[in-house]
Amino acid sequence: TRLRHRLTVENRVQLRWETFAFEAIDLIEESVNGPLTPSIAFNDLTSMSMRAFDVPVQDRVFEQSPAYPLADLDDPRLKTRWASSAVRAGMEIDAYLARARTVWGRREDVSAALARVAAAGRAAGAPMLSHDATQVETRAYYRALGATIAEFPMVMAPTQDARDAGDFIVFGAPNAVRGGSHIGSLGAGDMVEAGLCDALASDYFYPAMLAAIARLDQERRAPRHALWSLVSAGPAAASGLTDRGVIAPGKRADLVLVDWPDGGVPAVRLTLVAGRTAYWAEPAG
Repeated sequence: TRLRHRLTVENRVQLRWETFAFEAIDLIEESVNGPLTPSIAFNDLTSMSMRAFDVPVQDRVFEQSPAYPLADLDDPRLKTRWASSAVRAGMEIDAYLARARTVWGRREDVSAALARVAAAGRAAGAPMLSHDATQVETRAYYRALGATIAEFPMVMAPTQDARDAGDFIVFGAPNAVRGGSHIGSLGAGDMVEAGLCDALASDYFYPAMLAAIARLDQERRAPRHALWSLVSAGPAAASGLTDRGVIAPGKRADLVLVDWPDGGVPAVRLTLVAGRTAYWAEPAG
């Protein structure tokens, strides 16, 4: 908020909230009432990491279900499953396991926390997303909370349910660049071709967005103008930003000039934000 007048583009934050992270709720409620309304993504990687070892990640049931198949916290295989997470957290694995036990003890209170955060999001008009759905029940639950964006649905059933209900559907641009999901979920390119993708997200790697459009164009997944909408009109509509996303009278002049030679790699040359130059690149040759 303090930096926004010095930044060259409009930066809106996505609050990718892990639903067991109750410590973040006060900050979420403060953030949604700021000058640039953030989006809220409901993540439950905690339950995903606690699923039984014989359940593939794409087959897991709705995380809030009492029938959710759980791994035993004393199962030594958890050390292997969580080893890389412990490293990223800068913790020894035994300390990480102890912390996981504490956090998992919050499970009965997660639904109330979800309701509280969703209420704050609805009151502020914040776009809300559910993440990695594998069941129609999962998508329906989050839709009822006001999360009308399905982010990275893993299998076809919740994806089709989202389309039938009029929800927005988001897949990852890196998925499209690679030519498929790295964990065996739905392929972004296939979903674009099937008309089941409204937006491509950078998924932490911003260059993937332009690279994804280039690959999907090369593969003839859809006409180029339709592909471009996946990083322009689609995200704007999903985010409720009705003043941008398309080139039309009365809209903000948010424009990107792309140098895209036939058979070559596209490159951004100019970016305008509300008609103001935010980026300008002059090739050396």
